[in-house]
Amino acid sequence: MNKTDYIAVAALVLSLIALFWQFWTWRRSGPVIRVTGGVESPWDPAGFTSDLCYGYVRAVNAGRGAAPITSWGFLSANGQVLVEYSSQLEMPLIPARGMHVPIAPSAQDTWYCPLEVLMGQEGYQPFVVSPTKGRIVGRLSTS
Repeated sequence: MNKTDYIAVAALVLSLIALFWQFWTWRRSGPVIRVTGGVESPWDPAGFTSDLCYGYVRAVNAGRGAAPITSWGFLSANGQVLVEYSSQLEMPLIPARGMHVPIAPSAQDTWYCPLEVLMGQEGYQPFVVSPTKGRIVGRLSTS
């Protein structure tokens, strides 16, 4: 191999790196929503934890664009919808920030429902629905 072959190989490697970088930044340019859920005792605004446990769905926006959420809920192990909330009026117990308010980049939102909804259910999964990404099914939190 002569000197021009080495330069050509180096140019090819650099162009592949640049192409990968463009693809990576394009994928992360919009909202990237990560969903978790489970059971916890939420904190109230005064900083005290509740004695009661609630089911929760938490959506984290890891992307660089706002993430609108139109509804949230839980799926059963076989994919059937156990419960789905799509408006502030349907949400029981603890008022959330509100539906249809986009989650800012690097921010999160959490919604709560009565624990009775999940009682007797095994393998349920949390989900959110976004008009830009569709239904995003998450995983149960282990912590």
